[in-house]
Amino acid sequence: MFFGISYEEFFYLYKEILKILIIFLAGMVAYRFSVLNRLREEKLVKKQACTDPLTGGGNRNLFLKEIDILIKKGDKFALCFMDLDGFKQINDTMGHDAGDELLKRLYKTLSQVLPKNGSAYRLGGDEFAIAISETDKEAVRVGIEQVIRNTQEWDFTADGCGKKMTCSCGVVHIEKCIHPIELIHQSTKALIEAKRMGRNQYRWYEL
Repeated sequence: MFFGISYEEFFYLYKEILKILIIFLAGMVAYRFSVLNRLREEKLVKKQACTDPLTGGGNRNLFLKEIDILIKKGDKFALCFMDLDGFKQINDTMGHDAGDELLKRLYKTLSQVLPKNGSAYRLGGDEFAIAISETDKEAVRVGIEQVIRNTQEWDFTADGCGKKMTCSCGVVHIEKCIHPIELIHQSTKALIEAKRMGRNQYRWYEL
């Protein structure tokens, strides 16, 4: 006898309690995995919403979020809009695969050249944006000129056709609070001026 019951009854109860405990623990483990999987999926969705599928870098959504944060912080920062000169001709003559390779190469160049406090984003097509936080105009000038030089050194070849590449940039240095739309407008205007002046160069936004 064991606690007033026979050994057979005790072992029967023991096995039933063990089964219930195993089922309970299995349910807890399954629930935990379910929660973790859901969190991973949510994290992946958020990441995809802010990632450019071609370059693997930040996209327009992430760019707008980061710019909003920089403006609210109130620190000095610079914004540069840039694109490749003659990119449409590349797509038309060499094909979209060649164009995609160029865009990936440009993003890789930006990632290597920019300082630690700089970030690059692909806004769409061959349009890219660069944000450099806590910086002065001289540091921005050095960084943008290096990007332009590196692009000039490319000897891009596709299907046996070679072509030299250049890029144009419009730059704004922010020292006071400004609305994001106005900031984008200023950067775009500076980029258009760089194109008008002959391309393969950068222009500061001037009031």
